[in-house]
Amino acid sequence: MRNLDPQALQALADLQRAGMPDLVARAIGIFKTDWPNSVFTIEQALNENDLKTVRFAAHTLKSNSAHVGATLLVDLCAEIEYAARDENADFCANLATKLNDLFSNYCIDLDRHMEKAA
Repeated sequence: MRNLDPQALQALADLQRAGMPDLVARAIGIFKTDWPNSVFTIEQALNENDLKTVRFAAHTLKSNSAHVGATLLVDLCAEIEYAARDENADFCANLATKLNDLFSNYCIDLDRHMEKAA
């Protein structure tokens, strides 16, 4: 697994209460569902040179990635967030090109995690 932090998923599992929806599955679902819209927001904001929106969307992706233990995505999103804060649009755009491939790899790892947990 590509730097999938099992402690992040375990922390969610530890919060699980009997009879309640599966927190790990829910966090992974949110991660997967929200991703395309957030990446689209980043791409569109970069096209409009709206670095404030880039920074906000990258921060959201960073948080969602942290919840599921996608450590390399956390780092990449943080770099995008900081580059946007520093108004470095070219660096943001360069970093953003890596988002979807890394996301796809983590989805594979998270699916494997869920299969093992079942």
